[in-house]
Amino acid sequence: MIARELRAEPTSAIKSLSGHRMDNSDQTSSVPNTPRDQFPRSSLGQVPQNHPTWASQDSRDLNLNETQATAISVPVSWTYLPVELWRSVCDVLNREECTVAEEGDIIIKKDPAIRDETATKKDYASISLVCRLLHRIVEEYLYQSFSWIPYFDKAWPPLDVLKERNLKEISKSKRDKRAPFPWRCGPPPYLLLRTILNRPNLAQYFKSVKILGASPTSGLFWNMFEAREGSFSGKEFDLCEKTISRMPDVSRRHWLSGLQKGRLDVFVGLLLLRLSRSKKLKTIDIRIRECSTLESVVFDALDISCIMQAVSRYASVTSVTFSMDKDEKKSAYVDLEDHTEMDMYHVDRQVWKLLKFPRLESLALHLCSPCHTWQTRLPIASHLRKLTLKYGAMEATNLGTLLSSTPQLEELDCDLVYDRSINQRLDCEKLNRSLSKVHDTLAYLTIGLKVLWPDTEDGDGPWDVLKTMGSMKHFRKLTWLNMPLITLIPKVPTIPGFHPGPNILERNLPESLISFYADREPTPPDVNTQREAERIVVEYVSRNVRLMENLRWGSKSTTELGSQAILLQVLYNYYDDFSTS
Repeated sequence: MIARELRAEPTSAIKSLSGHRMDNSDQTSSVPNTPRDQFPRSSLGQVPQNHPTWASQDSRDLNLNETQATAISVPVSWTYLPVELWRSVCDVLNREECTVAEEGDIIIKKDPAIRDETATKKDYASISLVCRLLHRIVEEYLYQSFSWIPYFDKAWPPLDVLKERNLKEISKSKRDKRAPFPWRCGPPPYLLLRTILNRPNLAQYFKSVKILGASPTSGLFWNMFEAREGSFSGKEFDLCEKTISRMPDVSRRHWLSGLQKGRLDVFVGLLLLRLSRSKKLKTIDIRIRECSTLESVVFDALDISCIMQAVSRYASVTSVTFSMDKDEKKSAYVDLEDHTEMDMYHVDRQVWKLLKFPRLESLALHLCSPCHTWQTRLPIASHLRKLTLKYGAMEATNLGTLLSSTPQLEELDCDLVYDRSINQRLDCEKLNRSLSKVHDTLAYLTIGLKVLWPDTEDGDGPWDVLKTMGSMKHFRKLTWLNMPLITLIPKVPTIPGFHPGPNILERNLPESLISFYADREPTPPDVNTQREAERIVVEYVSRNVRLMENLRWGSKSTTELGSQAILLQVLYNYYDDFSTS
């Protein structure tokens, strides 16, 4: 990278950046007589912008004597290149950046995505130390994203460390000369908030934020010494209190109490409020882990009306995600059976806040399990195009309530959950009515169906849906469909020689489909229905030219695909002992 080249081989780096050929005579004659100590330096040790910049390196690092070290210390002109050129260099680095992986990012410590992102940040930091000009250019890239998802087993200081004392009062007793280490103590959101309080202009650069929804029982410091030396100054506390003072009376006292106690979630919430006015902020991802969304004030900060002022908050945000922890195999840490019995996260109570975001286009919610008393009317999200609902106990009725607020929805990926132990069954006709609320715009539809305790003996035999989806011809723009096979093909009567007649999929599915996939789970109630469903799938796909064009089976032509190959590619949860007609 460029930053490493500047440090490792200064002379070659200068030649490559400036395009100027430098021979030995140039190197010796270009050294000025003015001592370098006469050039004023900034507080961070950089040469000011209006003075020449020196590309040099400690002779101890390069194993050079004094004469050789002086020979490579040359004034360079590459710092006076157009700003646009340096921005192009930073853009190249930025395109190589990989965001933190959504799956397993707190488990896989050697994840290449995390390693690449860290390396890119280090490159930016190295370039920013060259001179003030480059520092100002790179600053926009250094502060364009913030990701803080600590490891799952990370421990946090308890609140009782301060012994009920006010953190602001403790900080007044700090010494004039701070200890170097405690000054840096505190979690990254706390340190970033301090930086933005002192330099508010940095907030305008942020494009994405990925943070943990901190617990209200977590603090900032492990002991009183850290609290005294590392806490905010009086001016910084005043700025936080000024922000809280503009909140409604209902929230103000709760936030002020948490600020005085040093609650981690309050400082994370204040950071979100500071970033909410950025015109470049596009994506927000909050990790749900150990507490309810009703307890942590981080989620209160997502309310666009939580600050009573004219400035619109989250006006540029287009994507919001409430994510959950997963392991290396992308399996959820939260057990779905336990979650449906007792929802400790209450994500459904946050939906109305998110739908109020003026430019929201994508909403992804994990662990959203609406109760029977869920709101019947939600704010209209006229810009929402993509909706993802995973790992939650969502039913067809509640899904319809949510779809009523998304009139322009184009993509839907939803998991429906039903508990057989309490005799829950999916009414596919009701699901069709719910989905029909967006039939004019829906283009991509993925429905997953999970049955809890499927082996429960209730005297009704294998679990089955109520009726099927019926006709979906009115979904005129639907091009991608992925649904369980059990919702599309009805149970075959046990009558010898019975045949359903014309292909039911061809009769019910829209003609606009380009891709069609089906899930074997939950399995059909009997073997006859399973065999008939597989026969219908093969017949439907083989007759549809566009569907066949999207199938790939090694190097074979799509026209040579047999029934088994079609089933293998169209049906999920494939197993070897299937049989076809």
